[in-house]
Amino acid sequence: MGKSPETILLTGRLVAAVKLNKGKEFEETADVLRKLGAEEIIAGDVYVEDHLKYMERLGEEVGAKLVESLWGIDPEELLHEEIASGIRTLVVGCEYSMSNWLGREISSESVENFLRDAKRGGSTTLSSSPDQCTEPRFHIQNPWLRITTVTKF
Repeated sequence: MGKSPETILLTGRLVAAVKLNKGKEFEETADVLRKLGAEEIIAGDVYVEDHLKYMERLGEEVGAKLVESLWGIDPEELLHEEIASGIRTLVVGCEYSMSNWLGREISSESVENFLRDAKRGGSTTLSSSPDQCTEPRFHIQNPWLRITTVTKF
């Protein structure tokens, strides 16, 4: 729930934070989406096949259309495009080797240094689904808000 007030203030959009019980996440998420009458689910996956299948199954379960507009886009190119279009990207979490980036905004002036440091630290790709990763990766959260974290998974 920690980011919900910030999200509301930054975007002017209503945000609901729902506590999900371990082992029941899928069913409880589907239940919430049904109660909200969700017709579309918008996700920001780039290439993690397991997460795409999970989201497709969730959409089918609740009768909602899944929109995955970022699917298949090169993650580094996507980061460059987001910055060029004026989306502000902030590192809100990171592995120790990237701690010098914690709390910093990635800008057009710093993006190449960020990517270089990340590759040097073992991160090689951008990902939208940290729970499916087996090695250090970048993670872009909330496609419409564009908050980026770097975390070891």
